[in-house]
Amino acid sequence: MDLGTTGAILSFALELEKEIGDFYSMHHSGMQDTSIKELFETLRKAQMKRERILSRFRRENVTEMILEPIHGFQSEEFKLGISMKGSQEETNPVETAIRIENNSREFFLKASEKTAFLPEVSEEFKRLADRADRHIELLKSIKR
Repeated sequence: MDLGTTGAILSFALELEKEIGDFYSMHHSGMQDTSIKELFETLRKAQMKRERILSRFRRENVTEMILEPIHGFQSEEFKLGISMKGSQEETNPVETAIRIENNSREFFLKASEKTAFLPEVSEEFKRLADRADRHIELLKSIKR
């Protein structure tokens, strides 16, 4: 899907956030290791905050989203493809979470670049990328 407007970028970001939230919720509930369980709860709360921020920007920037076209930004390279049906033992949830946060960081960095004409939105995307970086470091610190 072509992310040709700020509205399309924000809509896609919200779709990603829902998928990420589902992942953290599912794995948090079945996690035995308390340190990982607490971290996944923290990451779920951060995801909910990102979702609120993105929703607010989508509501507040309607005019600018329609007027300024964006080129060269495709959703396919950022789709997560997380299976929610498999058992938790089939994959390492921490490794998957690192992949998710890396994907988020890359998406938000590119979104920041593509929305430079909306400084407030672009700066928020940069902040979200920085937070994803911190999440990656936290996940790597507990990785086994």
